[in-house]
Amino acid sequence: MKIAIPVVNTKEHKYDIAPGFNATPYICIYDSGQGEYSWLHTNDVLGNEDNIMSYFEKTGLSAIITSVMKPMALSLFNKLGIKVYKSDSTDLIGNIQSFEQDELYRYTAYDALANVSVCGDSCDMCTTKNDCRA
Repeated sequence: MKIAIPVVNTKEHKYDIAPGFNATPYICIYDSGQGEYSWLHTNDVLGNEDNIMSYFEKTGLSAIITSVMKPMALSLFNKLGIKVYKSDSTDLIGNIQSFEQDELYRYTAYDALANVSVCGDSCDMCTTKNDCRA
């Protein structure tokens, strides 16, 4: 089974989970059958594929561990049959161990919606998040 995890970078913080795929261009792929880790930059993947989803599908990715997942991305992964799990910390090794012991929770649509703001945080007109005048 292959698992993808967004990581901070591929050097000194390669064992630190990043806050979602939108926050970093680095990915760790863990192959549980082989017990092997590999780190990629998304440009390395996109140079050979149309998009990251097609790469995941072609390489037999079975699961994702992440702290943040947008609703549309969650829906696409679910349609591809890729299970998404919510990380319980930023520790890559600890999360993989939790995954292998069946201790991580599946990422739900409710979890994904909790990360979406109403106005998208793109305007400078809000005095508070509940008072958007855009």
